[in-house]
Amino acid sequence: MNHKTQYITEDEYQVYARHIVMPEVQSVGQNRLKQGRILAIGAGGLGSSSLLYLASCGIGNIGIVDDDIIERSNLHRQILYKTSNIGSSKSFCAKENLKNLNPLCNVDVFNTQFHQNNAYNLVKNYDIILDNTDSYQTRWLISETCKKLHKIHVYGAISSFEGQVSVFNYQGGPSYHDLNPFKSIIENNPCNNRGVLGVLPGIIGLLQATEILKIILGLGNILSDQVITYNILEAKFKKLTLRQRYIKNIFKIKNKYSKRLEQNLFTQQIKTISLKNFHNFRNDIGEQIYLIDIRDEIEYSTSHLFSAIHIPLIKLKKQYNLEMLQTRCHHKIVVLYCSSLSRSYIASMLISAQNIKCFILNV
Repeated sequence: MNHKTQYITEDEYQVYARHIVMPEVQSVGQNRLKQGRILAIGAGGLGSSSLLYLASCGIGNIGIVDDDIIERSNLHRQILYKTSNIGSSKSFCAKENLKNLNPLCNVDVFNTQFHQNNAYNLVKNYDIILDNTDSYQTRWLISETCKKLHKIHVYGAISSFEGQVSVFNYQGGPSYHDLNPFKSIIENNPCNNRGVLGVLPGIIGLLQATEILKIILGLGNILSDQVITYNILEAKFKKLTLRQRYIKNIFKIKNKYSKRLEQNLFTQQIKTISLKNFHNFRNDIGEQIYLIDIRDEIEYSTSHLFSAIHIPLIKLKKQYNLEMLQTRCHHKIVVLYCSSLSRSYIASMLISAQNIKCFILNV
């Protein structure tokens, strides 16, 4: 996302002096923080800690999505709120308390639940999505939306005495789907049925805020491809490696169709074509191009390329659809369009196995 050039004011120099004197930050880095756009989905225990530090460190634009009311039982871990806030809107109180902490920070409030109908519009205007939720279903939706809009997803989760943190969808890295791939866990493992020691969300939320600052400033090693877990009772951090599951799927498909792939000259490597070259290509050979949009219904209905045929990947995987495509694309070239490289690779493997020449459109 492009932002207008902003400059550090004299007042900001005084507020962020301890940042600016650091060689790794200076005024350039502080200006990056000022231009940062962070959307926090959830403003409870994790959000209290992360938002306090993000605002105090100079993040210029923060959005908060939460429709809860502050209850007395929240206060032992949600340090963003006071006793006088009990019974009030969590998101509006969060904005007021953050503005009292740092008036230089712009805070926008969305007093609503994060759901399928508003996810796209809420996420599209922000650069990094801070996941402070306690619902598997909401995390799945955050992950899907971030993948579609190419947004970074900073994840945190807590239970009793243990929490975990990771950064998803960072520079083509894994997503939340790679950590928890099965929707059945939504019914079998409700997130919020266990208690939590009050200090734990503070620690995990602080780690989330740290990753966001590192991403914006371009410092250190980002927790992409990794999950950090922390156990309070054992006073122990563990770092686990996270692999992308779509890579395994590609190899399964490749093995399944290995004989036909070896016989097909077009599938020795996956080929891509730029949008400019595609237009030139289509002007030259016209009806010989078969443009297929393999995204899901919501993505396709939101926007799609003119003349694209819609065949979602889930339908493309069915053998009878592949055979029908083979018949229709005789002496034609298939060009695949998708917002996800992983889906494009899988679709390319499936189509190429049918002896159809295939390109991936690189938009």
